[in-house]
Amino acid sequence: MMLKIISVIPHASWQYFNKWGYVVALIALTVVQVAEATQLTIILRYDDYSRSSNLDVEQALFEATKSLGGGVLVGVIPFSASKYKTRGSDGMPLVADLGEKKINILQKYASQGVIEIAVHGFSHQNNAAANEPDSEFTGVPENTQSLLLSTAKASLEKATSSRINSFIPPYNRYDNKTLEALENNGYKLLSAGLGGPTLRGGNLTYLPGGPYPQRLKNLVLSALSKNHTDAIVVSTIHPYDIVESGAEMAGFRSGSPQINIQTLIDDLRQIKQLNDVRFMSIRELLEGGEDLSTDRIQANLKLRESFVTRHRLLPEAFNVYPLSGLYYSQDSVNRMYFFQISAFSLLYGVLALLVTFITTAALRRFRNRVRNIKVLAGTISGGGIFALLAKSLSSGFYMTSAVGLICCTGVLVGIALNQWRTAPQLLPAR
Repeated sequence: MMLKIISVIPHASWQYFNKWGYVVALIALTVVQVAEATQLTIILRYDDYSRSSNLDVEQALFEATKSLGGGVLVGVIPFSASKYKTRGSDGMPLVADLGEKKINILQKYASQGVIEIAVHGFSHQNNAAANEPDSEFTGVPENTQSLLLSTAKASLEKATSSRINSFIPPYNRYDNKTLEALENNGYKLLSAGLGGPTLRGGNLTYLPGGPYPQRLKNLVLSALSKNHTDAIVVSTIHPYDIVESGAEMAGFRSGSPQINIQTLIDDLRQIKQLNDVRFMSIRELLEGGEDLSTDRIQANLKLRESFVTRHRLLPEAFNVYPLSGLYYSQDSVNRMYFFQISAFSLLYGVLALLVTFITTAALRRFRNRVRNIKVLAGTISGGGIFALLAKSLSSGFYMTSAVGLICCTGVLVGIALNQWRTAPQLLPAR
């Protein structure tokens, strides 16, 4: 059927398409920009370091990271008690409730530049209202948040004799009041999820967490295969991810398998052997002038929430979709976003023109039966548009729906053009 339809297109039309085909190809080639040689940066983030977390697992992780030349952002819970207290019975500021061995490990690896200590809440308790997502800080008054953050920071600095500038919110949730409290208490780095609020101006920088350790190696391999190397991967690890920790997998990740600490270390070593990959510490990242600005996090959100990305409107072979778990540079985001828009416009624009020309050419070819064909094609196309829109409401709008919608619309436009060309022209009376 398709061959029959194509055979009725005049030769002149094919010449027209051939000419514009070269133009489209030329534009497509100019859209694809070759990125500068980059290396995928790997950073580890270990949450829930506390008095009760497994010291052997943590020491093995820190030692392995040291041997790889990398670094770990360690989210430390200063106080294990659920009741908030900011001063002891003697009225003196509290010291982090971690125990001597835990303190010594932090001091040892912090002094070697292997770990960066971060405040991971005050006691990691849930203060969220009923039916709200778990959070220690969201919804809490700003003065209370400020007191908790200043106490946690001072207690860890006193215990470890280290300067602490980083914060990892429990449950990865916080609000605008948290940002103000962080800014007012001298914090410099916030590591949470990608979708949280940001603060314009000020000194805060942002380093969103990424994949769980179980999928780190596959993500790195996928990023390298797609040449998505101008990015940071922050692998977020919790004690419950590791079999030997003795902690049960978190309820919200029920069914997700745990990983052995040795398997994780082996994965890290294999990643280290790959080309275009580098392990870095937080200190090296900051001293190297890495962009961790609000603009970068907003650019990544724009790419992930774009119309093309959300609805997967381009073929996967175009390599225009961000990989979940990668924190792309602004240059990389801008290239991908520009290519998304350009490729989308070219692909669907050319498809619409093609269907419109095929329709008008077919109607000219079958002009003896054109009225019946117009009615039939118009009815089918109009019904198709309605059916596709109805389907999208229930199952989502994706590439197949977009292609069908463009084809149906192109047929209707072709019918309208044919009708306009064949309509009798009114001549002025003499």
